[in-house]
Amino acid sequence: AAAAVATALGAAPGVINYSDSWWNSNESGWGITITDHGSDAFVQWYTYDLTGHNQKYVISGGIFSSDRCQFSGTITHVLRTALV
Repeated sequence: AAAAVATALGAAPGVINYSDSWWNSNESGWGITITDHGSDAFVQWYTYDLTGHNQKYVISGGIFSSDRCQFSGTITHVLRTALV
C-alpha cells in the first residue's frame, strides 16, 4: 500500500524523501528545513548572526546525484529588506 501511495505521489517505490525540519533544542537559534521534490530540493537554513539578528540562507533548486547520495546547489543569503 505504501508503494502505491508513493507511486501515486510521484515518488518511486523505495526512494527516500528527505523533506523534514531539523533542529536541536539544546542549540537554540538555528535549524534546517528541506523540501524534497524528487530530482531537486529546496533547503532553508535559519540562524542568528553574532549580533543576534536572524539570518536565512537557501538553496533553491539544488539537485541530487542520480543515486540520491549527494546533493549540491548554490547557497544564497536572503537579505532582509527594510519595512517602509
